[in-house]
Amino acid sequence: MAGGPGGAVQEVKQLFKTPTAIASAEGFSFDHVVQRLGNKYSKEDLKRHIEELCDQGLLYYTNQLDRWKSTDE
Repeated sequence: MAGGPGGAVQEVKQLFKTPTAIASAEGFSFDHVVQRLGNKYSKEDLKRHIEELCDQGLLYYTNQLDRWKSTDE
């Protein structure tokens, strides 16, 4: 996989800070994250990175359990 683990977490974090993510009331779905970053990281890694960012309080679940938004908007 490209980059180290820290780089992957940062890429996921930055994805949720894009104007499109911020403008979306529903947040981004896991499928959207996979579409955007799945060519670089496995689904398992992406899921783990999203969960890590949630644990750190940087992402939160929206109205559905498979959608997240950044807390830093």
